Amino acid sequence: ETLVFSKRSNLYGLNLVKKTRDLPYLVVVEGYMDVIGLNAQGITGVVASLGTALTKEQARKLKRYAQTVYISYDGDTAGQMATVRGMEMLRAQGIEVRVVSLPEGCDPDEIVRDGGSAAFAKLLSEAHPLPAYKMHLAAKRYDLSTPEGRTKYAMEAADALADVESRIERESYLTRLAAETGFSIGALEGQAKAAEVREAQKMY
Repeated sequence: ETLVFSKRSNLYGLNLVKKTRDLPYLVVVEGYMDVIGLNAQGITGVVASLGTALTKEQARKLKRYAQTVYISYDGDTAGQMATVRGMEMLRAQGIEVRVVSLPEGCDPDEIVRDGGSAAFAKLLSEAHPLPAYKMHLAAKRYDLSTPEGRTKYAMEAADALADVESRIERESYLTRLAAETGFSIGALEGQAKAAEVREAQKMY
């Protein structure tokens, strides 16, 4: 970090992206070796956030090159939290954003070293949008075989759907959540609306 070079506004590997035209999407990873490893396997459009959490400046820069961004951070807890923050920042810029779920303790470079480009392409095809990813993380935190676990999961997952603006999309997630937990769609919708009100109140 210097007066000349700012980590906040640069992305490792962006020089390679600039050479490629009409990319359907970009992939954001954490490490330099992830960019190198994926490119070595023929996977282009990959950049890293220079060892920092994704910044607003980087999100704006990403929007210049693609309208869809996949975040593929490491599968540990810190990586999961960074993924959520990064997704929210990208979505605020009007970017369609999806998350690639990696096995616990793995990074993208390890995935392609072990399984080649096909293994990573499969993970891309299974990527989650932000609401689904939040639900996925919530489900991992609770024991869904118990009433208490299902209740806590239902409340947290419904809260995560509060900022889903599309009524059809929200209903789709609520229908899935109802099937997973046994609660009615009406009750879950009420929980989501209450969370929406709480968020609105924080802004004033």
